[in-house]
Amino acid sequence: MLKNTLFGIILTVFSLFSAYAEECAGFPLNASGGKAYYIEMAADVDWRTSAIWATRIVTKTLKLATQNLWGKETSTVIDYFNKIDVDVLCAQECSKLSEAEIKAQGLYIHTHSNNGQGKCSIISRYPFSGITPNKYGVYINLGKGIVVLVMNCHGAFYPYGPYQLNGIEYKGFLPTTDVDYVIKVNKEARQAMVDRLLEDLASATTPFVSLSGDFNEPSWLDWTVDAQLAGIVPYVVQWPTTRLLWEGGIKGDAYRTIHSNPVIHPGYTWTPFPSMKDTRDRLDLTLYTLSPNTTVRECQIIGEDTSTSDITLSPWIFDHRGLRTEFVYTR
Repeated sequence: MLKNTLFGIILTVFSLFSAYAEECAGFPLNASGGKAYYIEMAADVDWRTSAIWATRIVTKTLKLATQNLWGKETSTVIDYFNKIDVDVLCAQECSKLSEAEIKAQGLYIHTHSNNGQGKCSIISRYPFSGITPNKYGVYINLGKGIVVLVMNCHGAFYPYGPYQLNGIEYKGFLPTTDVDYVIKVNKEARQAMVDRLLEDLASATTPFVSLSGDFNEPSWLDWTVDAQLAGIVPYVVQWPTTRLLWEGGIKGDAYRTIHSNPVIHPGYTWTPFPSMKDTRDRLDLTLYTLSPNTTVRECQIIGEDTSTSDITLSPWIFDHRGLRTEFVYTR
């Protein structure tokens, strides 16, 4: 009698556990270090069931944009942040941005002066867990054990190399056909920023780093032989700022990762309001180094209409187009 009772209790407990395991199978019960733990059910040829703990890969997406704010008010910036659906915004020309108003929205903000080029701010839905020595970057905790270093910059706005090589005088820098001279003076103008960025990059404690900003200089991947032959640019130029960052450890340009051909996809972010004498260039970039478990899923121009942009907002209120990038982590 006792034996039968004990057997019945054991059978009932096992049945309840099996039912619970079946109910939980496929649903994450716990998450740690970027992994979720599940119960997986199995049955042998005699229909005996068993349940084991198993891990499955969990993905995490970081949606990041860079935008020159052109001194817009905080309410306008918050509205833009929400409309483009991002986790992090790297912003430049933030003279009218109120940190108190940003924080009142439940967001996090870090601001630095960027060598006298005006304030740069990083706005995030996620909290910060540290700041780089030169204050160009913040560590952002995305949850599930994932931390990313996001850096933000604004390159000196003159000399402006594309103007020089396209016959346009600007801020005392005359037109020239001397590519080496243009590279020299543009390098000198932005070298201090590059040095500080590379110091912060070298100090990184996470393998994934994103560096965004208004560089006021094209990417070294844009003024190529093919672009010159197509008549898009007048010369082949390895622009110094991005080239120096590559030599210092940066490994990718998000827009060129997705759109590798500068002839088919020039990706212009300057300017939505060109004058007759102006040039069209890709100045707003997101560069990166990737950990083995990180990929660039997409990179899109944000602007005034579908002829120039992947994401459109009307009316367009900034003097640069923006750039929105999605990175995907798998752990």
